Amino acid sequence: MNDAEYALLQSLADGSFHSGEALAERFAVTRAAIWKRIQRLNAFPGIEIASVRGKGHRLKAPLE
Repeated sequence: MNDAEYALLQSLADGSFHSGEALAERFAVTRAAIWKRIQRLNAFPGIEIASVRGKGHRLKAPLE
């Protein structure tokens, strides 16, 4: 996991939904880049990110 993915993971770990647009603005990347990072994070064992249309993204469970 690289630094950018870790920073995104930390943002998603607060339990709130975050829109792709807001995340892209926060990290100064495109929404497509956020989506790709989310896909890579979901490939890690123990990490599940919920993506809900109209709400955004968040971790399904807290980090251990």
